[in-house]
Amino acid sequence: MGFAAKSRNLFAVIGIGLGVSLGACSDEEEAQPADQATELPEPPAASASVDMPDCDGYDFATPFLQAYNSAQPYSGSPEGLEIMTTLEAAECQQDRLIAMLTEQRGPRIGFKVGLASKAAQDQFGVPAPIVGQLFDGMMLANGAAISMAAGAVMAYELDLLVRVGSDDISTATTINEVAEYIEEVIPYIEVPDLMIPPGAAFSGALVVAMNVAPRLGVIGDPIPFTATPEWIDALGSMKATMIDNRGVTVEGTGADLGGHPLNMALFLIGEAERRGWEIKKGDLISLGSFGNLQITQRGVQVRALYEGLPGGPVEVGLGFE
Repeated sequence: MGFAAKSRNLFAVIGIGLGVSLGACSDEEEAQPADQATELPEPPAASASVDMPDCDGYDFATPFLQAYNSAQPYSGSPEGLEIMTTLEAAECQQDRLIAMLTEQRGPRIGFKVGLASKAAQDQFGVPAPIVGQLFDGMMLANGAAISMAAGAVMAYELDLLVRVGSDDISTATTINEVAEYIEEVIPYIEVPDLMIPPGAAFSGALVVAMNVAPRLGVIGDPIPFTATPEWIDALGSMKATMIDNRGVTVEGTGADLGGHPLNMALFLIGEAERRGWEIKKGDLISLGSFGNLQITQRGVQVRALYEGLPGGPVEVGLGFE
């Protein structure tokens, strides 16, 4: 399946989740940093023995991963835009990247869904949401302070996680059936890394080839989930709000995630079957962004509030140093 021939200047408009809003990003702005920045371990290099697809002789993934591990913008995007013009080509490079990340970091810990809205899909010329994988070391505790040196072009977005409670989730065909296999709902601020330098063009194909751009994420206290009508309805109508100390506010409801958050899990199930990915008990699923993604800067403090879920409001927060 081909992508529409669309690319965008990264710092003009992007839609990793539902869209992006880019404000001023000067490190000179005054803000209160968190107490201690998170130190991230340096991953080992991938060996030449890892089994990867050939992708018609083109290798986007290896130099991209080198830049990713160095937390530097990837300069090879123009060639990627020219060569990766189909869904199959982009997914082949994603498969290469996932193989190398698995060797470096170990088995995946979960999955993420991106470009959840029709507007974002049209903007980047993709026919549906896109999916990626999450790996060990990406999840940080509530209140984490993240060093700006941890990524190249980091951002933050209002998100939501669920934890899979059974290997049988792959048999689900409706959101009510998906609910039977979910054990926790978890507040979550994702910190994707867009990896493209200012002024570079960006496309849906690049997002896919970059494994949907995960870098880090900060998780709040898990909320036990039960597959009751009350819980399922609450997920669909819940309100989520993210605010930062620059005055940026992002708001959304459960309906912003494909009509209902569990529709995104259902979409992932279908994609996992198509791609040969196995969803297991304990896996995390990032269900997509409620609103605009924000490019970050040193000193930014972010808090997200989730209202309308059984048990009362819950929060999660982070800072950048």
